[in-house]
Amino acid sequence: AEGGEPSQQSRARRASALVSARSNPALAQMLADAQLEMVDYLAESLAIAQRRGLIDPALPLVGIAHWFLSVSFGRILVDVTRDENANLEWSTVAMSALRSILRPPIN
Repeated sequence: AEGGEPSQQSRARRASALVSARSNPALAQMLADAQLEMVDYLAESLAIAQRRGLIDPALPLVGIAHWFLSVSFGRILVDVTRDENANLEWSTVAMSALRSILRPPIN
């Protein structure tokens, strides 16, 4: 769970673009298209892992992709605190949540 300066700057740029897109329909469409492209790419990658038995087959891959990207971007709320302990705690919880998706249920 990457939280270093380059990742923080990337999230800040994305947040700024989202704010700008509220009053710019063309930018809003560009951001929506880019987001959907990222979701599709991630879902395709997740499909490989799902076929190998690494992801619960009952979970929708597009849903996982949206969740993952939302959690990653939402980390900006931790970034603004500039609290290294909060950053480490966020990483611990995020990795635990990710592991729950990656481990299919044992029957």
